[in-house]
Amino acid sequence: MDSVWSLSGNQGDKWNPAQVAVNDQTASYQYVIEGVRGKDIKGDIAIDDISLMVSCLSGENQTTKPTTFTVSTTPASSPSLTSSEGK
Repeated sequence: MDSVWSLSGNQGDKWNPAQVAVNDQTASYQYVIEGVRGKDIKGDIAIDDISLMVSCLSGENQTTKPTTFTVSTTPASSPSLTSSEGK
């Protein structure tokens, strides 16, 4: 599997927009979004507003509006947290 985009390290307290163009329209694709969370509160990750569009044309050259697909996601279940404090 080839990586087409990557981001790592401290990105600050802001959203970082990104776009990736996949040009080979004759092949099948599998999109994998992978994240690794750190050990404490500073290790949070977030992914938001993912759009897949048929057209990659932009600006004046665009003759039709791109088709946007909505991808619904189901949040993963949270692990059960228990405390042995005070026992």
